[in-house]
Amino acid sequence: MKISVIVPIYNMENFIARTISCLQEQEEPNLEFLLVNDGSTDSTLSLMQKMCEGDARFQIFTMKNRGYGSACNFGIRQASGDYFAIFEPDDFIPHDFYSSLRKIAERYIQADVIRYNGIYRHENGISRTLYHWNKRFTGRIIDKYALKRFWRSHPSVFNGIYRKNFILQKSVFFCETPGASFQDAMFMVSLFYSNPSIYIINDIKYTYMIHNMQSIKFANDKVDFVINAWDMEKDWISHNGFMDYDFFLYKVFTQMHSLMGNVYPENREKLVKKFRDLRKSKICLSSNIPTIRQKMKYALA
Repeated sequence: MKISVIVPIYNMENFIARTISCLQEQEEPNLEFLLVNDGSTDSTLSLMQKMCEGDARFQIFTMKNRGYGSACNFGIRQASGDYFAIFEPDDFIPHDFYSSLRKIAERYIQADVIRYNGIYRHENGISRTLYHWNKRFTGRIIDKYALKRFWRSHPSVFNGIYRKNFILQKSVFFCETPGASFQDAMFMVSLFYSNPSIYIINDIKYTYMIHNMQSIKFANDKVDFVINAWDMEKDWISHNGFMDYDFFLYKVFTQMHSLMGNVYPENREKLVKKFRDLRKSKICLSSNIPTIRQKMKYALA
């Protein structure tokens, strides 16, 4: 069984040496690393080429800058593994991250998604645990209704592996708007409606690093792209014949809420107006995410 690790990269010269060293230390033998250089304008590419020279596990792809989502989708298409993973180049994982996932994939062959139970969030020298669920949901196959918090929390698409054939068959993909803001939301929305079989390992291994280069710092420049992404998600749901928009509206609301304190008043108005438009005449019946009504009640009063 082989795992393809996709690394979307844009102007990561300050992190890329640590990234490649981290991946080179992975103990799992059946790995390929697809480094997708998304049009970097700094020294990222030359550093990658130098560090990966002679290591057959690494493939470097260079493309015109089209954003995080496009780089991830490109990597999925290029992947030759049974499963694929996303690794973000400013983060950190221990040497057994992928070997532990592979062991579960071999034992639970019906699992479409295998994830760890939470992540570490590291900022300003301090780490804390996020998205750690009750252990009764771990160590067995569950469906999308068993653990609502799995879907309500941060997408954390990097925190596990995904069966490639399932993802392609169900047309699950990342939004291809420019930049790196909420493209993973499209992946999680389409994954939710595809109802995968999920296995959660009761362990935490991924460290998510917070720093001042991340895209949320430039939120005002992203508002139109985020709104376009919402339209793409809505169209995907409609095209695939789903009538229940509850989960989609919940994710739209949480994204809107996370942006409200970081954008200008005119952009806040634009986000709220779009959310109201999306909510009109939508059916909210079966996705079993009840918190959306509670949150929208005070947000839209």
